[in-house]
Amino acid sequence: MFKEIPDKYISIIQGMLLVIRNELDRLSWNKYHKQMDSPFDNTAETYSNDTFSVSAYDWGWEEDKQKIPNFNYKDIFHVYWYKYYSRGIEAYYDENYNFDMDFLAAMLNICISALRKDFNEESEWKGCNMLKIVFKDGNIKKYKPKEYTDYYYDKKD
Repeated sequence: MFKEIPDKYISIIQGMLLVIRNELDRLSWNKYHKQMDSPFDNTAETYSNDTFSVSAYDWGWEEDKQKIPNFNYKDIFHVYWYKYYSRGIEAYYDENYNFDMDFLAAMLNICISALRKDFNEESEWKGCNMLKIVFKDGNIKKYKPKEYTDYYYDKKD
């Protein structure tokens, strides 16, 4: 059963998707030497590996059919958007898993590592060791995630 992620996390998720998108664009450029049609845009393109998949907004989606996530991480975290990845975002997670900032940091690290592996990138991804969150009121919170190796597999007790 999937549960909707609270609105307070949406801007953080948008930022994380931007990091994944930029890394996918960079790796694609380095490999193919041309600008890719990003699945994060309104392009009808898709990208997938063993860790996550991303699909552009589907204009053919009908109300009576099950909506396919635009971003799917390990079938435990889904993001939907309208036309472009930063527009009208809705996010859901499998309620059998813990969802918090550690989960998001782990997901980002694991997705970037999977991208680099998929593109045979030799440079090391040092990981996201600090998230800096700037709130609307100007306050800044620095968040240091836990070790992420197997954290995201932990189900609720």
